[in-house]
Amino acid sequence: MIRPVLAATLLLLPLPALAQNAPAALPATMHGTWGYEARSCTEETDDGRVRVEARAVEFFAASCSFRRFQRAADGTLAASGRCRGEGETGVDQGSIRFRQVSPDRLSIALQGSTHIYMRCERALPVR
Repeated sequence: MIRPVLAATLLLLPLPALAQNAPAALPATMHGTWGYEARSCTEETDDGRVRVEARAVEFFAASCSFRRFQRAADGTLAASGRCRGEGETGVDQGSIRFRQVSPDRLSIALQGSTHIYMRCERALPVR
């Protein structure tokens, strides 16, 4: 009798914090077009824009489709999935870290480099 009660109790316990903090996608506050600097948002020929979507990101010369997300204690989201560089035929596993600094600033970290992008008022094409 104790075993069924114990099993039922275990099923009702909350999931570990890590599982609860694993979102299914990047939040809507991160979606949109972001610029490396101010002119990236206004000059169509500038290659410093990045477009962030729920499960994907597109840079000028690379793009990634995400399958897994993990949230850190500081609010950073690590998104991992398949990435492709411009002109490449294959795809590689990749991971990018996103952190919303403010409503108009987004920190993006990849390949050991971090930069804070600014939200663009109008969505110019990334490529």
